Amino acid sequence: MKQLILGSFIVAMGIMLAGCSESSDPAEPAVLSGAKAITAFSFASPAAAGTITEASHTIAITVPSGTDVTALIPTIVHTGKSINPASGVPNDFTSPVHYVVTAENATTSDYEVTVTIAAPVSHVATLTSTAYTVSAGGTASETITGVRDATGKAAFLAALAKGEDHQTWTETGISDPVATGNTLVVTAQDGITAVTYTITVNAPLIVGDAGPVGGKIFYVNPNYATDGWKYMEAATSATPISAAQASPSGWVDRIVTWSNVWYTYIGTTGTAIGTGLANSNAIVAQPGHTASAAKLCRDYRGGGTSDWFLPSQDELNQLYINQVAIGGFFANNYWSSSETGVSGLYAGDQHFGAGFYEGRLKEDGCYVRPVRAF
Repeated sequence: MKQLILGSFIVAMGIMLAGCSESSDPAEPAVLSGAKAITAFSFASPAAAGTITEASHTIAITVPSGTDVTALIPTIVHTGKSINPASGVPNDFTSPVHYVVTAENATTSDYEVTVTIAAPVSHVATLTSTAYTVSAGGTASETITGVRDATGKAAFLAALAKGEDHQTWTETGISDPVATGNTLVVTAQDGITAVTYTITVNAPLIVGDAGPVGGKIFYVNPNYATDGWKYMEAATSATPISAAQASPSGWVDRIVTWSNVWYTYIGTTGTAIGTGLANSNAIVAQPGHTASAAKLCRDYRGGGTSDWFLPSQDELNQLYINQVAIGGFFANNYWSSSETGVSGLYAGDQHFGAGFYEGRLKEDGCYVRPVRAF
């Protein structure tokens, strides 16, 4: 009996030992990380931080103008086990440099670092103009003179040119229209160099003064602030000659019909001061139009401008009143751009000798003198 119990015990112990042996596994090896990304790349001197594009494994970094890139020292933050070249080691960045990050599992990532030297920062804070006189004394306080009276702010600024594209202008010191004593501050790209330009506006023009494009002033508009123009200028005529076109030296008054479309009533022409340009455009726009007093004026390019027109009735009367100050007129009839009556057959003309204003058949001939407003 004792032998049977002892045998059973030995068998049970054997089974237990066998079970323990089967459930005990050998130790598993540790999993090595595959992380190998550069997360930051910078220089301390000069201070600059790179832009990392992970998808392409590229790093772009810009350093100030004048930087010597042959021995820059990068500070690199990465997730790998090591990096080559190492962080803190000087390198020549004249051409792109490759940095290889090695992970714990021995895999690698190759990053290309490109260093760009910024363009030089401009210190230019000057401007120029073909319309005005701009001083160039090289000081922080300069002047702009020769600005026409009643010049609008937008037109004034449009006539100035930057001395360098990256400079900024502070225009808050300029009124509209521009006035004497206004200031324009020009700041260079460096944000430090600045020049203050003080503006001087010419004295107001009067009747008989020379206009800006070679004519003479015959009317000063008291409502210029609302109308947007202050003066009317008439072309000056050369010594009257028998010619079909203007002489090489400028305009010549000549006799023409009001329009080849002499039988149509336009119906929109005005007589007031300020309507001459619209009248002239309406005349030229008539169906079948090929030639007219208005077209002759609109085609005139005196002073290099294209804004001449045939004066309206009231504009023509101002020209008659001030004809002595302008000069070169015949003591004869001059066309206006205003129709008279509703038949479509008549337009207004004024006699520059007797002064009377009348309606005349459009197919008749009268003298012509172009004007412009500014």
